[in-house]
Amino acid sequence: MKTHSFSGFMLFGCLVTLFGVSILAEAIFNINIPFMVFVGVFFVFIGIRIIFRKINKYK
Repeated sequence: MKTHSFSGFMLFGCLVTLFGVSILAEAIFNINIPFMVFVGVFFVFIGIRIIFRKINKYK
């Protein structure tokens, strides 16, 4: 269980880093990147993986 939580924290850290980089890029270079779309897709992907893991656990 500890390894799963650690990987989850790693994924969360990567998401926060990507979000921060996108905000910095928009602030410094005035680029309007639809980064929220990318982050949203990433969250959906993680959610689907978690759901499939729970389904496989209860089989």
